[in-house]
Amino acid sequence: KEEQKERLYLVKSSVDRMQDMLDDLILTKQFELEPPSLNLEVVNITELVDRAVSNLQEKAKRKRINITYQAPQKLLCYCDNQRILFVLTRVIENLITIISKPQSKININEIPDDKYANVEIRGNGIGTSKQVFTSLFTRFFPAIRSSTREKKGLDLSTSLYKQIIDLHG
Repeated sequence: KEEQKERLYLVKSSVDRMQDMLDDLILTKQFELEPPSLNLEVVNITELVDRAVSNLQEKAKRKRINITYQAPQKLLCYCDNQRILFVLTRVIENLITIISKPQSKININEIPDDKYANVEIRGNGIGTSKQVFTSLFTRFFPAIRSSTREKKGLDLSTSLYKQIIDLHG
């Protein structure tokens, strides 16, 4: 029975990942056709990060990944609440997906700045080579499977996240 639950979870995870990729592809195409308008408002970034982390806590727990979050203060930002929550959630979720070793960590820190609201998200997985890092925000860069570092398909999600952030200035 436990084995069936695990298999169902793996199938569901694969379906969810496929849906995320399709959503990213659709959003990318929409951005090409017409850049979206932003619903800008004063947003508490700390609350957005809290929501993203709480939505992904179960997924991280299943992989025995600990998410730590340090918010020294309430960090306000003039941004599109839904789009920034989308980026935060997907970046954290991608880290959870690619980290393969148990007992790993994802650290999230808010770094206040006079002009920008900076959120640093780091995982202690296998790391990223300089070659991959320089093309990370290029649309359709080769995706790498974490456990073997072999190329596995093409990824466009980081390009999409960068477009969303760039829209905010």
